[in-house]
Amino acid sequence: MLQQHTKNNYPKSLRLLKRREFLKTQRGKSFNHNSMILAIDKNNLDIFKFGIVVSKKVGNAVVRNYYKRIFRVFFRTNKPIFENGYNYVFILRNQVKNYSFKELEEIFISLVSSIKE
Repeated sequence: MLQQHTKNNYPKSLRLLKRREFLKTQRGKSFNHNSMILAIDKNNLDIFKFGIVVSKKVGNAVVRNYYKRIFRVFFRTNKPIFENGYNYVFILRNQVKNYSFKELEEIFISLVSSIKE
């Protein structure tokens, strides 16, 4: 399920790394689902950037890192649906634990696709 050799598929250039980038993106437009929020904002670059936030309410560090890994897999396998020039931040809520891997991927794709409509 999780891929090996993922170093080149999620380079630093496509990641949101700084707190101010996350905060600026979270102040942008948002799309809600009961298990997660997708926040987007323009970044004035020719690339898109991606970040994941998992609340401590979701679980301990092991559980939070598990969901981050899952969402990085979703990101790597669905890169073509992202538009250049935007920052994307997924904020995972506690209800994320109620969904299976496949359901989470469907929600992920539907939230990203809802931007284009």
